[in-house]
Amino acid sequence: MEVKTKKEELLEWLEGLQDPKIISELYTLKKRASFDFDKEFTVGYTPEEAKRETIGKIREWWPEEK
Repeated sequence: MEVKTKKEELLEWLEGLQDPKIISELYTLKKRASFDFDKEFTVGYTPEEAKRETIGKIREWWPEEK
């Protein structure tokens, strides 16, 4: 089946879709499909911040014994 035909069938199906849960799941999928790793990487943690966050999480799971 051609991509154009698949798109048309999906659009027809979406137009009639009424289930809010399915619409929400599809919207989440759309957002994930448009994820830009390079852009997110530039605004992510620095190595020092990542280390601090990681150590903090590990200490939450395994607190130091006193």
